[in-house]
Amino acid sequence: MERLNAAGTMTLTGLPWTVPQLSSRLANPAYAGIRMYKGEAVGVGDWEPIIGKATWADYSRLRSHRKTAHTWSNQTKYLLSGLLICGVCGGKMLARPTYAAKHLNRAPTVAYVCTANWCVQRNGLVLDAFVEDHVVARFSRPDILELAKPTDDEPLESEALELRRKWDDLAALVADGTLRPAAVREQVTVIRGKLELIEARIDSRLNGAAFSKLSLASDTRAAWVGLGLPDKRRTIATLMTVTVNRQANTRRFDPRDVVIGWLS
Repeated sequence: MERLNAAGTMTLTGLPWTVPQLSSRLANPAYAGIRMYKGEAVGVGDWEPIIGKATWADYSRLRSHRKTAHTWSNQTKYLLSGLLICGVCGGKMLARPTYAAKHLNRAPTVAYVCTANWCVQRNGLVLDAFVEDHVVARFSRPDILELAKPTDDEPLESEALELRRKWDDLAALVADGTLRPAAVREQVTVIRGKLELIEARIDSRLNGAAFSKLSLASDTRAAWVGLGLPDKRRTIATLMTVTVNRQANTRRFDPRDVVIGWLS
């Protein structure tokens, strides 16, 4: 920024550059030839990109980890918010405060709620403890040491690139009128889900220190408690999916209503 201003290079409005202005320019997907609509990537632009999509994806991930407000953590104060899957509609579950009746004079508690269709809800503290117990148990097994070994990201990057190409192809078919948006919505949802999973697994390489710490700890639970929220959320996203089904008995927590799907 200082160099641009010192060289007399002004913004389009003729004013000196500021940090927010420069940051917003660097975050523009158009530089990679990505066409956006209402915050969503909808296909390839008809202009010449400055950088390739793979380079843009790498930059975006690294940029998100350099920011103070990490995408995995500081946007939420709750361990599982956005990581849980509703077993009824497949939507994401977010943390929400729940309030008791006024005459009970109780402080609000936190619940994880399906915000897509309000299908299911669970007590936040109980579900956090349930998932954390599974993480600690997984890291207490001898074969967990395999997860701490360095791995080659190239196959994952290639798979992500292929998924982005499929997304672009679908967007192009919608843009030229060959397909209606409703016809490709389900396919795009599947592709987006796969991309999120792959990028989470690639990002977990940045979490290697946390994996090693948990894998080698003599007291796994103490090591887990000592991790920060960003590392905990990345670890959970890399290890498992957590699907919350509708409760058979709404008065008590039944672990059979929560399905853990192991990814690693």
